[in-house]
Amino acid sequence: MVITNHILMSRLARKIKDKTLLSLIRRYLQSGIMTGGVVSARTEGTPQGGPLSPLLSNILLDELDQTPPAQNFVEAAYSAPS
Repeated sequence: MVITNHILMSRLARKIKDKTLLSLIRRYLQSGIMTGGVVSARTEGTPQGGPLSPLLSNILLDELDQTPPAQNFVEAAYSAPS
């Protein structure tokens, strides 16, 4: 699952009304990636290893947890062979 920044920001804006905080989170998401001394822009994903990465991922995953399963969906449990 790829986290697209604009989708994540729209979900955050539903609950967070503080524009300064939203701006700070957006800047965090748009921080570049340095590879070999060259910075490249980021348009999707969250910076890995940062304290916000798991929290932001959980915000998106929570909506999936709240979505009822599709019709004719069969839930199956998997167990490894003994």
